[in-house]
Amino acid sequence: MSDEITVGLCGPGRHDIEGVEEYIFPGQVDSPLDFKAHGNTAFSFLTDCVENDIHQVNLYITGLTPVLTAFLKVWVQTNCVVGLTLYHYNRETNSYIAQEM
Repeated sequence: MSDEITVGLCGPGRHDIEGVEEYIFPGQVDSPLDFKAHGNTAFSFLTDCVENDIHQVNLYITGLTPVLTAFLKVWVQTNCVVGLTLYHYNRETNSYIAQEM
């Protein structure tokens, strides 16, 4: 098992990204403003990463600002030991640009 995981934020269905097969949130988020539920989902995902010795999450930003904010809030507030790199889509180059947290 690798100590690194590459996932999309919301999907599948929002954006097709080569190499991304797993997503934290569904492609269609029914209650975008349910911050508590999004935080719980993020906490569960990060807990699973720690339990499975994942040391680095490569997260492709494919979705809603409220779920990204919830994810980042949990990552910061828990002092998560998992490294995080965000990948943002660049329309000019049709590629993703990395942002290390």
